[in-house]
Amino acid sequence: MVTHILVIGSLNMDMEVDVERFPQPGETIISRNFSMSFGGKGANQAVAAARLGGKVSMLGAVGDDEYGTQILTNLARNNIDHTLVKTQKDHSSGKAIITRSRGQNTIMVIPGANHSITEHDLDAASVLIEQVDVLLIQYELPKEVIIKAIKLGHHYNKTVIVNPAPMLSLPQDIRQQVSYFIPNEHEIFSLAQYHTQTPEEIILSCPARMIMTYGEKGVLYSLDQKQVEQLPAPKVNTIDTTGAGDCFCGAFSVFQKTYPLNQAIERAIKASALAVTKPGAQSAMPYLDELSFD
Repeated sequence: MVTHILVIGSLNMDMEVDVERFPQPGETIISRNFSMSFGGKGANQAVAAARLGGKVSMLGAVGDDEYGTQILTNLARNNIDHTLVKTQKDHSSGKAIITRSRGQNTIMVIPGANHSITEHDLDAASVLIEQVDVLLIQYELPKEVIIKAIKLGHHYNKTVIVNPAPMLSLPQDIRQQVSYFIPNEHEIFSLAQYHTQTPEEIILSCPARMIMTYGEKGVLYSLDQKQVEQLPAPKVNTIDTTGAGDCFCGAFSVFQKTYPLNQAIERAIKASALAVTKPGAQSAMPYLDELSFD
């Protein structure tokens, strides 16, 4: 059975710069290359899920500009329903400035039309929310929209998957309405109950199941909320980590419905490991037939 996923998130145009090393504050360096590609954590995760066999709908916003038109065309090309992606005439499309060096990256986001999404847009999507299996949410939208999306998903008894990036603090009662949190090794501390907690302690104390992505080290998670386990990532020739976390989230949202938790995580790890062997974010997202599972 195909998993129907509603991604509520950002859509950007990525401006990508390759450098030999990251500049120090006040320093000017020469870039080796400049490129543009489609991005936004929401759109990245939507593309990953669609390419891996999910039925994907997207809720978000683009500007009334050339980038917005290109973003919508790209969603359609990836078989993503963008009926709920609105075009805002008084906003520019979101952008991200990505600096890459030796397989690592830094990212600065200009939200643009992404921050025009309101709670009313979610109310208008309630019919679709009732129909889908999964809500996949990130933190690149206004806080009140994120909270409302989680509440609606919980109200309709949907699987609510939250990628808490960029870091943002949510009330405890809202966290309790989330099915899965998927932070990385930095974002996990935004979910801590107190400052001295280790990642393992945070995973075990979280009311939702938590899966921490850990780069080349793989993933930390708990099956029973009593013991933390680690699944390693396969060794690959890393080219670009920009879309790795987004690929994992999109892949997990597809696989979690039809596989036990540990197997769904293993499949998502393999997908994200393949993604980092190619440059770019969405352009690197693998198709299902590119993956092999034991």
